[in-house]
Amino acid sequence: MPYSPGRTIILWSLIGFASTTVIAGSILSIWRWVQPCAVGEKRFWTNCYRDLQAQPLKIGVSATSPIEDYQALASHLQEQLGVRVIVDRNMPFPEIRDRLDLEDWDIAFTGSPGFSIAAEDNNYIGVAVMYPDRPLYDRAALFVKADSKIKSIADIQPNTTIALGSSASVPTFLIPIYVLYGKTLKIGRGYHPREAINLVKTGKVDIGAGLYTAIKDDPALRAIYISQPLPGVGVYLSPRLLNFDRELIKIAMLNANPEIKAKAKYIAGQIPDYSELRKIITRAEEVSSCLKSTQNYFNWQVPVNLFCQERSPRKSAIR
Repeated sequence: MPYSPGRTIILWSLIGFASTTVIAGSILSIWRWVQPCAVGEKRFWTNCYRDLQAQPLKIGVSATSPIEDYQALASHLQEQLGVRVIVDRNMPFPEIRDRLDLEDWDIAFTGSPGFSIAAEDNNYIGVAVMYPDRPLYDRAALFVKADSKIKSIADIQPNTTIALGSSASVPTFLIPIYVLYGKTLKIGRGYHPREAINLVKTGKVDIGAGLYTAIKDDPALRAIYISQPLPGVGVYLSPRLLNFDRELIKIAMLNANPEIKAKAKYIAGQIPDYSELRKIITRAEEVSSCLKSTQNYFNWQVPVNLFCQERSPRKSAIR
């Protein structure tokens, strides 16, 4: 090939670029090496991880089970791993999401498929499943008084009232927002399922949201919508744990005696596929975000349009 000054210049430019990239990468690696880790962390290569000798291993529990149900597991892990273990629970739903976003829990018993998705979104690693006696989490339901004139979602009018749960709850908020897309009605938010049942029974609210198992045998109530069974719930380990520590914790958890695992409601198993539920949650959160700009946001005062402006209402696919 004949000599070409242009090709020579390009070749040396590429070599120079590659050399600069390598040098920059080396400098960054060295910089990471010399940066101190935060208090309570230890360094492994260029990353900082939780130092379980300096701070306790934290079990986070979002379920409604008594804290005592997890003390036996905490004692077992403490004995097996030689580190202090604490249990963190009893907090509002939004705080649970914050714990996961901040990777504050080392072991996350997520308690609901929505928080399992939040854990995965924050790079937690699934190691077990909760509620071995019911691999499917349950079904969401919208319900009315048994003698209500509302027979189905199609009967909902702008003056119809509904009590929804926390905005982080899949069965009592996100799924209802999704299936009611395109409707206009008066909405209250933040109600515990027991409160919603009482409001419907006393006639203060037309519709409540909750789990189907909570209302299916109550003769005073009637479901107007029942979802497909929701996927099960996972148990996750934090990405802030060193891989070696994470593997030791996983082995200790899965080798715990059956009584400990039964008390803490977990067992070895395949983490569920949340892909379809993710679509529902994403869509519901989009609609909820649109509504935040309205003047009366979920406070019963005026009917709320459950759709974003300039989008045509569509029929829900979750039936």
